Amino acid sequence: MKYRLLATAALFVASVASANVIFPAFAAPYMSAVIFPIAGFAIWGAEAFVYRIFSKQLSIPATLSLSFGANVVSSAVGLVIANFLPSGLVQNPEKHIIQAGPDFSFYAALGFVLAYFLSIAIEACVLFLAARRLPVTRPLITSAIANTASYAFLALIVLVQL
Repeated sequence: MKYRLLATAALFVASVASANVIFPAFAAPYMSAVIFPIAGFAIWGAEAFVYRIFSKQLSIPATLSLSFGANVVSSAVGLVIANFLPSGLVQNPEKHIIQAGPDFSFYAALGFVLAYFLSIAIEACVLFLAARRLPVTRPLITSAIANTASYAFLALIVLVQL
């Protein structure tokens, strides 16, 4: 019962958070999982599947943990970097609010391309570090294919939802 309540609360928070989210344009790839919660699970599943193909010796829990951890590191670094790039937000003096400006969509699309390449590099580094203790093979290739799969899912989900 308490897990059902926790799951309902999490879904409620995710739906409220997606109602009126204001974030810098370059943070769009990282906010997608908040706005479209299914995207987070699709990304995690796609990347874990690729990790498992390239490192069959990893247990399933280790594969899921490694995929989750690599994405947490990648997202954290990406969000920090996004805050140093143009936000695409403008102030509307008539309504006294901040809103998406004319360049927001361009910056958001560029943010997905930047995040894709940044994710490959960061997650490859995480896999290289993990390879010291775990049977991880070909970290750069694994990261590149895993991120291609996950960003394909993300693009599909975002396009379907818009």
